Parts: sequence; structure tokens; C-alpha cells
Amino acid sequence: MHTLSTRDHLRLVSDSSRKNQTVKPVNGQSEQLTFSFSETSEMTFVREIDILRTNEFSFIIENIKPRWLFDVRITPRLDFVASSRAKAFKLFEQCQIDYVDIMGAIGVETYNKEESFPEYWGTLVTSILKEAEIARGPYVFIFDNETILRRSQYVLPPLMMNMANLSELRTSIYRSSELK
Repeated sequence: MHTLSTRDHLRLVSDSSRKNQTVKPVNGQSEQLTFSFSETSEMTFVREIDILRTNEFSFIIENIKPRWLFDVRITPRLDFVASSRAKAFKLFEQCQIDYVDIMGAIGVETYNKEESFPEYWGTLVTSILKEAEIARGPYVFIFDNETILRRSQYVLPPLMMNMANLSELRTSIYRSSELK
């Protein structure tokens, strides 16, 4: 499942006094301007067991403030977010979180296939972000498989840094306060 919200991110602000002004090209040439989005962002890896209670996920929303939630579980339950999937997606929309079910998007039903490894689906993540209106993080990835999480720690940061032109990408593993 790939869910992107339809929020308005940009709005055109015009000054009526400039209504009839024209913009003249520099040196007689027109060109597309590019903007540098080089910055620092955060990527947090979360084990499902660390967020099984709603208050743990609330802590993540309030403190990490994810812009993207990538669910890398074979069976993505959202009961730790809200009492129903509809309420969970409403919360994602209210918090401006884009939720992506990675394994569902590529049709993986078992971790015994190479498609379950981040070397395979990492390019899907970068493709989704390239097409998004807002690709910047923070990024949160939820896992229920320790091997996939560990591999992702090494595979995803370079992919994400290249895609988003980040000068730095801080990575961390979220740990529940009850399990520390």
C-alpha cells in the first residue's frame, strides 16, 4: 500500500502592485534555477516490539516528528497507532506523515526471498521520494525482522543521502523506554 496525502504544501503569494511587471532574463538567456537542498536529516529504525503500545508511537510522533513512515513488515498491523486502520491513517494525515507499506507494494509475503532485503526495495524507497512533493525527512522505518533491520542500517543511508542530496544523515535505532 502506498499512501500519499493530498495536502497543499505550497501556495502562490502575489503582490498586486507587481501584476504587470515582467521578469527579464539575465544576460538575455532564460534558465531553470536549481535549489540546493543539501541539509541534515534523520532516519530512525524502529523494531515493532518497541512500539507495540500506542504511547510509544505517540512518543515517536511528538519527538521524532516523522515526515515519512516506511513499514517494512510482512504483516503491517497499525493497532499500536490507533484502534482501527481508518483512525491510524487519519492520524497520519493530521500529522502530515506519508505512510508506505514497502512489502505490500512489492508483493513480498516471506523474508526468505531476496526481494525482502533492502538492497532490493531500497530503490523503491528512493523512487517514491523522488516523485514526492516533499522528499525530506525525518524518515522512520518499522521492522519486525532483526536481520532486515541490520542490513538496512548499512544499505539505506547511502541511497537516501544520494537521492536527497543530504550532507548528513543521522541514523538511530529507537528503543522503548520499557525495554532498555
